[in-house]
Amino acid sequence: MFKEIIQSLLGVILALGGIFLFYLFITTLNNGANFLYFGLAIFLIAAAIFLFIRAEKSDTLILNRTVDETKTDAFSFVSTQESLPNKLEQNNATLADWNKTNATRDKMKMIEISSTPVKPEG
Repeated sequence: MFKEIIQSLLGVILALGGIFLFYLFITTLNNGANFLYFGLAIFLIAAAIFLFIRAEKSDTLILNRTVDETKTDAFSFVSTQESLPNKLEQNNATLADWNKTNATRDKMKMIEISSTPVKPEG
């Protein structure tokens, strides 16, 4: 948890530094801007974004862990193999419903096409 907080604070500091350097670049455009400011600003903002994403991923990993009483460690991952047949049954039911919906839609289109009067040419 401490690691995520440090990464987030460092990301904020880098982002603010990047914004400040970009401001310096913009203000010195009329006097012959130093493009080093622009390059450093882009680098600092990219590093801040990287740290934000890295801190968010590790926080999500911690939130997805669940307590398992059979294990000796405090956290363990839930096995997805137990729920696999249920997922397959749900997917098969959804696929069957989808096929039925598509068949009904095709029938309705055919009825619509057949009920539209044909205008004679001439």
